[in-house]
Amino acid sequence: MQDRTVTFDLLPAEIEQLTGASPVGPQQAFHRKLADQLRDGSRVTLDFCELGELVWYVSSGETNFQIRLRRAFVRSLYTLLSAPLDRPDLLR
Repeated sequence: MQDRTVTFDLLPAEIEQLTGASPVGPQQAFHRKLADQLRDGSRVTLDFCELGELVWYVSSGETNFQIRLRRAFVRSLYTLLSAPLDRPDLLR
């Protein structure tokens, strides 16, 4: 089975939400994944497991990191989840 990924192109204000202090605990590893990808641009690519982790973090808590993560990805997640099924270009 081919690995599926989703790519998000973040806006400067969204990237700024992710450049704050690094969280502690399990959120720290996820933050590092995002920060490493954003070091060279505005694009974040997640596999489906990481996408699930993103959705879980933005929907399950109110830590400072989760709030910033929600602000960074709300536009992109809304676009992805409301896209018509005939847009396979949104899933790579």
